[in-house]
Formats: sequence, C-alpha cells, structure tokens
Amino acid sequence: MKGIYFKQVPVGPMENFCYLVGAEGSPETAAIDPAWDVPALLDALAQDGRRLTHALFTHHHFDHTGGLPEVLAGGARAYLAASDVPYLRVDAPPSELAPVSGGDRIAVGPLEIEALATPGHTPGSTCYRVTSADESALVTGDTLFIGGCGRCDLPGGDADELWRTLRRLSALAPSTIIWPGHDYGATPSATLESERVANPYLARLESEAAFVQYRMRPRT
Repeated sequence: MKGIYFKQVPVGPMENFCYLVGAEGSPETAAIDPAWDVPALLDALAQDGRRLTHALFTHHHFDHTGGLPEVLAGGARAYLAASDVPYLRVDAPPSELAPVSGGDRIAVGPLEIEALATPGHTPGSTCYRVTSADESALVTGDTLFIGGCGRCDLPGGDADELWRTLRRLSALAPSTIIWPGHDYGATPSATLESERVANPYLARLESEAAFVQYRMRPRT
C-alpha cells in the first residue's frame, strides 16, 4: 500500500494473524490483535525503526486479546468495543481500554484507521479499514475469513447479526482487500470481489434464513 507500513504476521498456535500498521516515515504503529508473542512483535518493529503506540482489538476472544496486558504495560493505547469488555478474560482493567465504535477514526501518527462495527461473531466485533492512494485494506478478525466466516455458537454470538453484518461488508468496494484474523483459507488475503464468488457464506446473503441454516448446520 502506497505510503503505508502494513505487515501481516502469523502468530501463535491457532493460525492467527496480527497486523502491524502505520504511516511510512513515521514511527507510530498500531498492532491489530496482538495476542501472541508480543516481544517478537516489538523486536520486529524495532528492526524497522518503529514503535508500538496503539493496540486495536477486533473482539474479546483470548486468541485475539492474550497480549493485552503486555501492550498496556508497554504504554500502548488499547481499543476494544465496549460491548465486548464484559466478556474479556485477560487481566486488564476496563478503565485502561479505550472504547471503539463504528465510524471512529483512530489516529496512529498521521495515519487514520477507521473502525467498522461488525457484530455477530461477538457483540462488539470490529473490523478496521486502512485506505491508501491505491488500495483499501479491511482487517476482519473473525467476522470474515477467506472462504468462511466466524462461528456464532459462543457466548454473545448471533447468526442473525452476522448475516446483517456480512451484507454490509459485501456492499463495500469490490477491490477491497480482506485480511482475516486466521490463516484458514487457500490464500492469506483476497479481494472482496473474489470472496463474493468463492465464499459460500457470502453467496447465501440474499436469504437470512438460508444463511442462518447454513451457518448453524452441524459440523462433522
């Protein structure tokens, strides 16, 4: 992305991705979902002449928030949707978390990262959009995977909400690049245009009943 520092970093034992994002030429950097091996992420930033100033969390699940105490201890500003805070199971005082809502723009140095409210996987699930002169990147956490979408059978999950969320995401620009929270797909990222064709969940958005039935079907 022109003018933007953007790295997708595989982390942890659950095929997670963490994203390091900031403006080129400015040291301030946000980590999106720094759940695992925070020291290694900090070392990678230091090697690039950067520092961690913000931690943005897509949702409360431990495999996305496990590094929260470490990033707070290091002085980073942490953001999580208020509706997900009651579900949080890591050692972090709610008073140290900045609430994030859909439409918020978080300034990371000269770069603005836009938050999109995307409930369904959890009540406060949030996607983060980074836009440059040539590309729009959407970090989707567990809301939308390459070839799949998040589960809805954990506390706070809601398949009806997820259907509405995915309909809104499906209406974004086709050239939007989807950057998911896990390496579950055939590729680590994909355009929204290709996912509309290849992702079976996006293919079922015309009917809420069909989507919910498919989403909640028994797994084998």
